Amino acid sequence: MTILLIGYPGAFFNWGVNALKSLIASHVQVMHSHIDLSDFSGTFCDVDGFHVVSTNFPNPLLADNCSQASIPIVGFFDDPVCALGSDREELTQGTLADLRAISASVALCADLAKLENTLIVEKSDFADGCDIVRMLQGFVKEACGIAESSGELLQELGQDLPNAYPTEGEHAESRLQTGVFGSPKSGRPTTGYKWDHTLFMLGEINEPVRSMWLDLTGPARTLYYGPYFHIPQGVYDFRIAMQFSEDAIDLPLTIELVNKEVIGRGKVSAARAGKFAANLAADVTFPEDPIEVRIKSDEGAIFGHFGLLHVNVSPRLA
Repeated sequence: MTILLIGYPGAFFNWGVNALKSLIASHVQVMHSHIDLSDFSGTFCDVDGFHVVSTNFPNPLLADNCSQASIPIVGFFDDPVCALGSDREELTQGTLADLRAISASVALCADLAKLENTLIVEKSDFADGCDIVRMLQGFVKEACGIAESSGELLQELGQDLPNAYPTEGEHAESRLQTGVFGSPKSGRPTTGYKWDHTLFMLGEINEPVRSMWLDLTGPARTLYYGPYFHIPQGVYDFRIAMQFSEDAIDLPLTIELVNKEVIGRGKVSAARAGKFAANLAADVTFPEDPIEVRIKSDEGAIFGHFGLLHVNVSPRLA
């Protein structure tokens, strides 16, 4: 029999995998393997014995495979900031890489998290690791026919629960990072995302955005691009907030949304100075590919300033 474990990469997911393996191994021999987006073959259901399969980056076809085979699934979801493992004072490229990895698991776990015969464990719902282990024990007993383990084992496994919750100050410093993601409980976005300008790159020099204003002087070019985060499959409304200086009036810009291919395109120009927002709707069909937002100037300029403020991404309700 096979049981699938999904979740964000991090300490809590690793703890959950080991806890469930220990519960099963106390009664029957268990084999464990870890798969990612590149090595999924769809054949792991055919092995003999008891097989625990863990993944942070499931193949999009995995949900259909698990649904057809009625494979029990357990999801371990932590606060994304906790999953990073430390306080982040600034968004370094290494931090962005970690954030993108977690956003990929959010997107690719979405279809799995809503299947039947699935248990979602959100760490913030539990103060005691023993309570999580008891829930896991009840799930494997019902779904897999595994007998109850001893109280001593439950206590031992529960005591190892990682407890690296950020302080209130760390929460404040990481508010931008948590805004990148939706609800960790479901693995799917609820209220959407807000991608601040600091998550993007400057097109001309390929460096992270530091300032709220960009000098437009020069030829037509890509001004901003990024942030290369993954979001689950679905239709979304993108709201791109921008600001124009007085001397940037009437400068034409092109906005493109890319998910493996261009899925949305619009042209904007400002009739007066100030802050404005452009709205584009797009259908994201490849959650395994990150989202890129491009903002380009269509003409050269000898003066003027422009600034990307943020991009709001909201799932369109059916």
